[in-house]
Amino acid sequence: MKNNNIFIGFFIIVFAILLLIGRINFSLILPVFLVFIGLSIMPQKQKATRIALIIFMVSCLSLIIIDVFNESKKEVRFLPIEIYEDIADPNIFLSVESGDILIAGFESEKLIQGNSKTNFSKSETVIKDDNVFLSFEGLPLRKGVINQIEVLINKEKEIDLNINSFLSAVKIKEVNYKNINASSFLSDVGLEIDKSADIELNCLLSSIRLIIPENVGVRIENNLVASSTDFVDLLQIGENIFQTQDYEEMEEQINLKIDGSFSSVTIIQK
Repeated sequence: MKNNNIFIGFFIIVFAILLLIGRINFSLILPVFLVFIGLSIMPQKQKATRIALIIFMVSCLSLIIIDVFNESKKEVRFLPIEIYEDIADPNIFLSVESGDILIAGFESEKLIQGNSKTNFSKSETVIKDDNVFLSFEGLPLRKGVINQIEVLINKEKEIDLNINSFLSAVKIKEVNYKNINASSFLSDVGLEIDKSADIELNCLLSSIRLIIPENVGVRIENNLVASSTDFVDLLQIGENIFQTQDYEEMEEQINLKIDGSFSSVTIIQK
């Protein structure tokens, strides 16, 4: 098995370097390591093992060459986003991977409009009953990927907004929402909130910023672990409860629950 491990170790190093410099598709890594495992348990000094190793070496090199060639051929595309459905109380689900997304309000007869500027990514739209699902999937850890999305939501519609982000930058402003539920992993999320809402955040290895006007009250249930927080002048009224002074008397109130770990959360009042 010693000879097998030499070849396997060599390809682990090669793929690790390619992954770090962003020259290979991340989705190729899992099947490659499954092959590594298979080769590692095959008996050494067997003709079948040697043939398998040679085939695997040639296949890996071919994948690298094809992947780099495909990258050079990819062109940036501008894709429109338009949803005309008249939904009284829409639930909007947004999923973004390896992208920069702006979610904002606008005045129009459409429910949603926008566009995406992309090369290595794909998008999907599904509408079912009162639910609208929008997915924008890029390629993580690849050099040269462009995945920029703008989603504009009709201000006349009060929505439930659900966001799931991975390796992305998310900005939300001027949206007419009732509730916001956001999950982030390795992401940078900025929320501008100017009205009453119930908000749930679940973050891992992420940076969260909430911009709130001074005339809007905020109450926070903080369940973060191994994380940093900056809650400006909020009062601590319990073990993990913080709120603005005179919160109960304020007309607009934000109820915020935060769960997660290894993240930073900042409240900015202006």
